[in-house]
Amino acid sequence: LIHPPTPSVRPWSCQTIALSPLFPRGVTDARRLARKLVCLLEHADASLSAHRHHYWGLRPMLAAIKVADSFLRSTPLSAAASAAEVASAEASALMRAICQTFRPMLRARDAHLFEGLLADLLPQAGNAFATHDGLFNAIVQTVSEVGELMPRHAFVAKICELEALLRSRRCVCLLGAAGTGKSATWRTLLSVSYTHLRAHETRHD
Repeated sequence: LIHPPTPSVRPWSCQTIALSPLFPRGVTDARRLARKLVCLLEHADASLSAHRHHYWGLRPMLAAIKVADSFLRSTPLSAAASAAEVASAEASALMRAICQTFRPMLRARDAHLFEGLLADLLPQAGNAFATHDGLFNAIVQTVSEVGELMPRHAFVAKICELEALLRSRRCVCLLGAAGTGKSATWRTLLSVSYTHLRAHETRHD
């Protein structure tokens, strides 16, 4: 699950690799976004603390591009949208995808630095760190009903991040010291998912 460091790749090679999936997906501002994505990963690798699970290579970069494409497909723009609106939507989708791909693996200090790097590179993309209100409220309600845990914002946000990762990855590994809430995180998400599934089945019976 933890990939060993790969041989270094020249920045222009990384940009070319990032362009390869962006152009076929119809991204109009592909060159600029590819350059910013590679720049972000280079600065994150140099600035954030070194951990074995911090991997800023090509595989997560391509995963972020794939997630951004799914965001763009889920909210298509109208044919009358201006070039500025299209560029803003593409940057926002890439920013959300980067957050979903990289932010959950970061500690609090590194997460703050990462948010600063991302805001500097994509300032026009808006706030991509907000959680989904519906899921957030459902988690708070489930935790309150069970009564064994406190629905603190940091805990609920981690559950939202885990849910986002599970939608874009085949496997997710939770890392952390004993007593940091790893088991409580996935168990709460499982309970919320089961509750939503039963509610969905009840509405359609």
